[in-house]
Amino acid sequence: MKDVTEVLRKQVGGTPLIAISGNYNAAFGGDPARRTPQSLTIEYKIDGKPGKVTLKENDPILLPMVK
Repeated sequence: MKDVTEVLRKQVGGTPLIAISGNYNAAFGGDPARRTPQSLTIEYKIDGKPGKVTLKENDPILLPMVK
């Protein structure tokens, strides 16, 4: 496990798409569990409403809009 909160916060903009440079390992400072399938779980708020998304390693980071 690795906390990448600060890296993601720096990339948040005015859209639900979060752009990172390169793949997850490059953007987040290394691979915490080599040769193991990994995922990224993000808990967030949009307009005060909480949301949560889990992505496969290196998937584009697109936060679903919360209803």
